[in-house]
Amino acid sequence: MDEPQTNNQLNQEINQQPAQKVNQQSNAQLEQPNQQLKQQNNFLLTIEAIEKGSIEKRQRIQTLKKEKLEQIE
Repeated sequence: MDEPQTNNQLNQEINQQPAQKVNQQSNAQLEQPNQQLKQQNNFLLTIEAIEKGSIEKRQRIQTLKKEKLEQIE
């Protein structure tokens, strides 16, 4: 009984090996584009944060101008 089970285990291991090799190659091929997308995403998030900060600063400046004008009047 042990022999068929061992053969089955060996067959499973052999069948998995080519798939693992293909998966490793696929992973390696996808790593560079994935890294580029991460960098682009980080860049866009940075730009978005800068723009949001600029908008908030402009709004704050407008508010301060209004307050100053109200004080003068």
